[in-house]
Amino acid sequence: MVKLSPHWFRHTFVTSLLEQDVPLAVVKDLAGHDDISVEIYTLNEFRRTECMTI
Repeated sequence: MVKLSPHWFRHTFVTSLLEQDVPLAVVKDLAGHDDISVEIYTLNEFRRTECMTI
């Protein structure tokens, strides 16, 4: 069972944007982050997880 939290919703939102190839700078702004490194980390995690499911 997934524990729902504000962080979970935010992470799911960002992952959804990355799945749709939304530019990282736009994702950063929509997520309210000051530093794009958070989105780069999330993108790398998304790609790693995506490769594991193929």
